[in-house]
Amino acid sequence: MGKVELTQKMPPTEELRGRTLGRILIKMGVLTRDKVHECLKIQGQRQGKVQIGQIFLELGLVEEGQLRMALAAQRGMEYMSLDGIDIPAEVVDKVPAQMAKTYHIVPIEYKQEQNELIVALDNPENFRATDDLSTLMGFKVTARITDTEALEKTLAKYYETQQDDNINELIDEIQGDTFLAEFE
Repeated sequence: MGKVELTQKMPPTEELRGRTLGRILIKMGVLTRDKVHECLKIQGQRQGKVQIGQIFLELGLVEEGQLRMALAAQRGMEYMSLDGIDIPAEVVDKVPAQMAKTYHIVPIEYKQEQNELIVALDNPENFRATDDLSTLMGFKVTARITDTEALEKTLAKYYETQQDDNINELIDEIQGDTFLAEFE
């Protein structure tokens, strides 16, 4: 799905955390109360077997990016645009390329005094990424939500060349080991 333009004003995350998805989308100015009630009736007809967000999407009432933003807000995560962002090399280095690509995250900022790493991800359901980063790397991880297209571009911008360098270093190491083995 395309990039979400933030034409609606995003209310403060504290006002949205824990609210129902419909209520959040109303506060965002994306849906009306009537549309939400209409979708709740449809959900009721399906015996609640379909998530309300799926119904909003099916009826074309919200874009996937808007839904993702609302889900993030519901969990207390803020939306962040990655357009024109410049991430310092020492922050990028906090997360190895393989890990960033596997978990589909980009480190944005590191606060040394709190040992806090702020990362951008495109899926609010991606708890595993933040949990694993905390466990494996020892950071307090704060997640922000962004759109998929921007995340992909940022991953490519900061990690494509790094991975190539890592592969070249690995090849050099293996060749060095082969050389040493022959020497012995």
